[in-house]
Amino acid sequence: MNNLFGWKALQAILLWKRTKKIEAMSSTKSIVNLAIGKLLTDSLIKSIDQPIYDFYPEWKQGMKKDVTIRHLLNHTSGMQNIPLTTTEIYPSPDFIKLALAAEIVNKPGTTFSYNNKAVNLLAGIVKIASKKRMDNYLAEKIFTPLGIEDFDWELDDEGNPHAMAGFQVLPKDFAKLGQLFIQKGKWEGKQLISEAWFSETGTPNPLEPTCGLLWWIDYEKTLYS
Repeated sequence: MNNLFGWKALQAILLWKRTKKIEAMSSTKSIVNLAIGKLLTDSLIKSIDQPIYDFYPEWKQGMKKDVTIRHLLNHTSGMQNIPLTTTEIYPSPDFIKLALAAEIVNKPGTTFSYNNKAVNLLAGIVKIASKKRMDNYLAEKIFTPLGIEDFDWELDDEGNPHAMAGFQVLPKDFAKLGQLFIQKGKWEGKQLISEAWFSETGTPNPLEPTCGLLWWIDYEKTLYS
């Protein structure tokens, strides 16, 4: 009887684990990578070397005018990053405005510094380029073709999805997103995102060879988030 009870308890735990959403934490950034790749595939952005001032004209000044989408993706924007930005970000009602107001303290493209504040600005770029909130854009263009319907995404007080963290999804659906990367953007015979995007994603950053575009790279060029 005890063995039967124990087996049923184990079954219940395993079922709970399969039906409980995973908190992706910083792996959320790797899902944001898909949004940028899809924008590029659909020609909604010119390239990842496009300057941020194309989306936020107020940045066409000083060193801010030199910051590109690539710099946000590979943590080389030079954006203020000390003290630890999470202590500054979470109390903010608008993560995007907070990023826009940040100083550029190093010449863009010259220094690597893992930067949550800079990554959050990507949510604003996706919204401007696609005319959809980032989570809704991903749901339409990527999640729905993969059969992913049940997910959550934390928002700031202004309704911006967190790009640095905050994505929650079922384990089986998280695995589908991983498989999409393995298959270089192809799903059931359809190329959802250009194959070239995944090669670009896995290209080491000269300033930090273990970092690609919101993905980490090991010495055998294997991606991990």
